Amino acid sequence: DLQQLALSERRYRTLVETPNFVVMLMDPEGNYLYVSPQIEAWLGYSPSAFYQDANLGSSIVHPEDAAAIATLLATGTGEHRETEFRWQHQDGHFLWAAGSIFPIYEHPEDEQIGRISMFQVVVQDITERKLAEDTIHASLEEKEVLLKEIHHRVKNNLQIISSLLHLQASRLEDSGLGHAFDDSQHRIRSMALIHEELYKSADLARID
Repeated sequence: DLQQLALSERRYRTLVETPNFVVMLMDPEGNYLYVSPQIEAWLGYSPSAFYQDANLGSSIVHPEDAAAIATLLATGTGEHRETEFRWQHQDGHFLWAAGSIFPIYEHPEDEQIGRISMFQVVVQDITERKLAEDTIHASLEEKEVLLKEIHHRVKNNLQIISSLLHLQASRLEDSGLGHAFDDSQHRIRSMALIHEELYKSADLARID
């Protein structure tokens, strides 16, 4: 009845107008039938801009992500697809997005013969997540550089100590002291080997 229809419409609007998502409906030819209003707050383009230009969604994609968005928005197949890409805001800066596309069939028999009525595209702004990932990645790279520098400094220091012990031992006439210096050299070499294993290991909790 009309009451149930109105309730279903309100539920659908609540779903598609969720602030964190943009929902689009496209016909099999790639024309936009519906674009949720959040798109304007996110990208600066109104839904009507997409209705007027079916190529807008592809034209504002970062050049490096052109192939990804072309695959996502291809309406020739009925499979579910998803990808990440960058969309350009109307003012010029780029924002990261995660998009998924789903085929919609009006009748059960349409799905059996592959007759798609329209496609639903759901896009989420993931810019903050991507920026956080980039920050973590940069931090890890910085730590790797520091670890390499520490390794080389420790390695050089151990080599210097070993060389000094060897030089001193060669001047000793007392064989007992010479053996003591040799033993110290062996200990230094053992420390150097252990340090090398630590440096090469990907998991510090599991070293033989």
